Amino acid sequence: MCAVHDEASQFEEKSIQLLQRIAKLFSYYLELEQFAWKDTLTQLYNRRYLTRQWDTERQHFGALFYLDLDGFKQVNDVYGHETGDKVLFDVAKRLQDCTHAHDDAFSVRIGGDEFLIRFTQQITRWEYEGIAQQILRKLGTWQTPYAVSTSIGIVMFDDETDELNTIIQQADHALYAAKGAGKNTFRFAEAVSRIVQ
Repeated sequence: MCAVHDEASQFEEKSIQLLQRIAKLFSYYLELEQFAWKDTLTQLYNRRYLTRQWDTERQHFGALFYLDLDGFKQVNDVYGHETGDKVLFDVAKRLQDCTHAHDDAFSVRIGGDEFLIRFTQQITRWEYEGIAQQILRKLGTWQTPYAVSTSIGIVMFDDETDELNTIIQQADHALYAAKGAGKNTFRFAEAVSRIVQ
């Protein structure tokens, strides 16, 4: 925190202590805000942030990717939960790398080994397929004794779509279709895809 004045001045000890208290209070507020909107393990946004962002948006269009890690339970069972936490942290970093090129996108950890990516671009299904393939490659390559992959359910939607929970449910159904197709792949939820392609 910085106090600026256009004339040279001296602060009394009492004023300095007051400024220090204000700075600590502001720092504490920032920490609380981080706890409110971010996942403590991965530092990705949490579902509360996604809901707030959705509720404050004037327009809803784009896509939601629902990801679930394949083989994560085995990592926990064989290598322990500490290694599992490292995998989740690494997955979060890889997701951020994948979305870095998309200014409109952000990643969310729902809980456990489930993640969401929210895109607000009105692009084609073919382009979203390319993004999904990039994510599959990024999360399927490990130079470690343990390895996971991911399955992805994708929902494309336009401004007529109002309910976030409905979109998440549709993405979840598409995710289980991807799991049923052999994992390490993606499927689209056609029911809410209203964007002209």
